[in-house]
Amino acid sequence: MRFILKSLLPICFLMLFMGGCATTKTSFRYDNTINNKPIISNLSLAVAYPKDDRIPNKRIDKMWDNDPIIEIDRIIKEEIKSTGLFREIVPMDNNCCRIILYTTLKELAWEVPNYDKLLRNTFMISFLTGGVGGIIYGNTDTDFYGKVRIRLVLADKDYKSNMLDKEYYYRAEEKVTKFKTDSAEERAKIIGIAFKHVIEQFKEDLDKVIKERNLL
Repeated sequence: MRFILKSLLPICFLMLFMGGCATTKTSFRYDNTINNKPIISNLSLAVAYPKDDRIPNKRIDKMWDNDPIIEIDRIIKEEIKSTGLFREIVPMDNNCCRIILYTTLKELAWEVPNYDKLLRNTFMISFLTGGVGGIIYGNTDTDFYGKVRIRLVLADKDYKSNMLDKEYYYRAEEKVTKFKTDSAEERAKIIGIAFKHVIEQFKEDLDKVIKERNLL
């Protein structure tokens, strides 16, 4: 009995360590574009508040200390402003704008392949080795993904058509220790990296379509 208790104590500590990090909340992580391009047009853009069309995911949603949709709305506006393609960015309720951007968030996720199996392995190895093996196992590397899928529609009110309607997706990939995958900050970081790639893809398309239509 005493042996079992001694074996369980380090296991409990290990599982609390892994689970405790994950319950720590964090804000959305994103590296904004620092150098804004000069404004080269008199265009105004109305930006609709993003629609959240994700399948509910408790593992993701409980880690934020604020609403990630609010942050995504802010980031999109700031990144579009950095392109210099628009004189001003205004809310959707401004009826004077010819061009309107609609955003639908489809996916916002971190992923560790076979994550539940990883937790089971950690527990069993810890149990069999008195916790030492679990710590060693937890400090070995694993694949760590951040995934973002978002649909962006750029509508032209004058022509009642879409200048751009595209679903963007990116999966960021890193190698981190298994313990780090339970860090809310690490999860937010890998999601932010994926979101950055999606936004950069959109900005390239935005620049192309505005110039192709001679709207500047």
